[in-house]
Amino acid sequence: MIDRSRIDLERFVRGAVSIRNDGGGRGFDQGIRAYDCPLCRDSKGRGWVHLGSWAVGCFNLGCPASPRLDGGAAELARRLLGLASRLEAWRDLERRFGGAATVAYAPAPTRGPDFCNFPREMRRFEVAGSPMQAVFEAFIDRQWGLRPEDAREWGLGWCLTGRYAWRVIIPVVMGGAPVGFQARTVATTLDKPPDDPVAELLGRAKYLTSSKVASTDRPAECGRPAASMLFNLDSLPREGEALLVEGAGDAMRWHRGERGRSPTAVAILGTALTPEKISLLVERGPERLVGALDEEPGTRGRALDHAESLRAWGFSVAAGRWIGGKDAGSGASLEVADETGGVGEAARSRLEGRQIR
Repeated sequence: MIDRSRIDLERFVRGAVSIRNDGGGRGFDQGIRAYDCPLCRDSKGRGWVHLGSWAVGCFNLGCPASPRLDGGAAELARRLLGLASRLEAWRDLERRFGGAATVAYAPAPTRGPDFCNFPREMRRFEVAGSPMQAVFEAFIDRQWGLRPEDAREWGLGWCLTGRYAWRVIIPVVMGGAPVGFQARTVATTLDKPPDDPVAELLGRAKYLTSSKVASTDRPAECGRPAASMLFNLDSLPREGEALLVEGAGDAMRWHRGERGRSPTAVAILGTALTPEKISLLVERGPERLVGALDEEPGTRGRALDHAESLRAWGFSVAAGRWIGGKDAGSGASLEVADETGGVGEAARSRLEGRQIR
């Protein structure tokens, strides 16, 4: 994984730009370095970088870095060094400026950032389940076309009481161990929502996600936030092809009965493609990415933004769209466009016989 703590970013910044707040102030003690922005030929110290988060920005309107530069310090390095991708810039920084970071990061939780337990009220899908389990079985069938045996294969659970009442628990496994979970409500999709005030309240949020820091009263509910998890990443072969979908349900439906299916569906758990998620993909090193967000208003623009960000990291990216439904979870079939935007014959032939029904 990309580990920013292995690079002394301040050494790079000081060698590349003129620092204007060395005497203190303007957030210096918090790790902010103000400088003359080279991207807009600024001479008033309006560019800035935060050494802890690698965020980069400029206060000059019209500057490519205003208000923030997509890709942060890695993109700044790519532009200043004249490299083709952020991944190349990252590797160059690691080679030339490897060492302890000047600004320390916040200490990791005592149990480690990947410590995760599931809700204490969670029950697993059993072979001979209770009548209440049948309610959740009906939901996963209706929502994602999954069978009880699929639920057991993916390690799904369900909660009837507690904070996650009337929710399906979806474990997220990375590196062979659970690092977090999502809890999908069933209350808003059943024909007769449960007559439970707690479920009524929690049903307003489609998903609840494990918290990175365990609270003292709920120590079992902890793990990574959604911003730093990818569902089914472990199944993606190195140098393989990844199909980026929104929800874990989409990935599970895509692989129903065929876990080795290609491309490998990896869920970004929402519509945001955060730097943490990109770093996980960079570490995994897929040969090609196919982006296929849900077919809903506004998602096409987000998909194009994601494709641009991923190409900047050196990935080969193609666009996918769902035919006959809004996503894989609804049973839609996938059409893949080539990198120029057209649906190529090679893409069509790869997908023959792969429609989900």
